[in-house]
Amino acid sequence: IFSDMGFEVYSADLDEKRFKIGGAVFHRVDLNKNLPYPDKFFEHIVSIEGIEHLENPHHLIKEFNRILKAGGKIILTTPNILTVYSRLRYFISGSPDWLHTDLDTENTNLYNILRRHINPIAFPELHFIFKKNGFLLQSISGSGCILSWNFKSLIFSFVGIILKLLMLSVLSKRPFSAVLSTKELLWNETLILKAEKIKDA
Repeated sequence: IFSDMGFEVYSADLDEKRFKIGGAVFHRVDLNKNLPYPDKFFEHIVSIEGIEHLENPHHLIKEFNRILKAGGKIILTTPNILTVYSRLRYFISGSPDWLHTDLDTENTNLYNILRRHINPIAFPELHFIFKKNGFLLQSISGSGCILSWNFKSLIFSFVGIILKLLMLSVLSKRPFSAVLSTKELLWNETLILKAEKIKDA
């Protein structure tokens, strides 16, 4: 799609056998390490469901800053661990949704480990990482609405309303209280963030 729009496209992934895009330059890349691109090389970066697999998400965003031109944009998607369901799960079990720590002890090679969600990240931390590394967050959206017309969804809807009221009243003076109670974070399985590079990290 991007090639058809006139962009020169580069793709990167840890396993080239599982990730090939026709017409795009491909590089085998471990996103935990330095990226194999020169400084200020790209105008846009699209990172789809990747950051939650990394040992050091701060390093990745710092590298994105390095390889982006001034004013360059990032579009990043990651599982949303602040849905109503995930917040209830954390309250009950102490673990958010989308955290994969159950590894097959007989298959602990690097790829098997990194294909798991070893580091799901909530919106406030992502916002902090962007800001710390020279990015201005421009928009927050989501996809994969968890609501449907069944009893389970009605319960979640009720819990969501209670959460929203609690956050607006008890946490009204704390950062992100308004954002944390939006429909984008309460009801969407995937978080989509758009940010602009405003300074070098």
